[in-house]
Amino acid sequence: MSKESHIPAADLILAADGEVSLLRRYRIHRHLVRCGTCRSRMKEIEDTTAGFMHAYRDEIDAQLPSVSAPRALLRARLSQLASEHGDTVWQRIFPSMSFRRAAYLAVIFILAAANLVLWQSSRTTLASTPNPSLTPGVALPLTEGAICSTVLVKRSHAELAVIGKEIFEKYGIRNPGSGHYELDYLIDPELGGADDARNLWPQPYSVSWNAHVKDALESHLRELVCTGQLSLAEAQHDIASDWIAAYKKYFHTDHPLPAHLAFEKDEPWID
Repeated sequence: MSKESHIPAADLILAADGEVSLLRRYRIHRHLVRCGTCRSRMKEIEDTTAGFMHAYRDEIDAQLPSVSAPRALLRARLSQLASEHGDTVWQRIFPSMSFRRAAYLAVIFILAAANLVLWQSSRTTLASTPNPSLTPGVALPLTEGAICSTVLVKRSHAELAVIGKEIFEKYGIRNPGSGHYELDYLIDPELGGADDARNLWPQPYSVSWNAHVKDALESHLRELVCTGQLSLAEAQHDIASDWIAAYKKYFHTDHPLPAHLAFEKDEPWID
């Protein structure tokens, strides 16, 4: 991908949906860092998707059905379009529409297709934040000194397997698959979070405010605590109360930073 070229619209949509390989996601991320035009296009797609997801959840409830089949159809169509010179074909299909409006219609298609399988028995949640009645967050009685002088080891996938399945079921996710979610700590152990079911929830990668973005916040808060710029109690309170609001507060932005969209810290759930 040269500096002069731009990322095809199809690739941006798939990247926003978390449907590209790690290598491709890394290359897209590197391009976004240096290309303001593509960053703006990516932001438009994410804002539109987030807006529709929010409106859709308000309409039916906080849960969406599995949309793997409709997404597969959309990916196949986008792949065909991309092979026909990407953005040029996109513009031929929507000749009188702006890129934002075209992305808007793509999201409508995804949500309409999802609605067709709303009553399937296997329903999944795409919530960026946990249900507070299921995951209120639990912290250990540790000091800043104890936190910053100790390298904490989180549970392995094998150790989390049983409790993880129970948590997915509580959240109405019967078939999470592999690599779509992170079984995430609301208060991360690096910030004194307890290894407790009440401190865990399945956080998706396929939304704008996803597990990668929260991982970046966790690392930043630990740095602030361990350099004396923030108390441990305040860091725990902010991330447990509303981690998205905390991200906006500490990074001084209303949207996830491009560098955090592919931030790697914790491993995805392996079914």
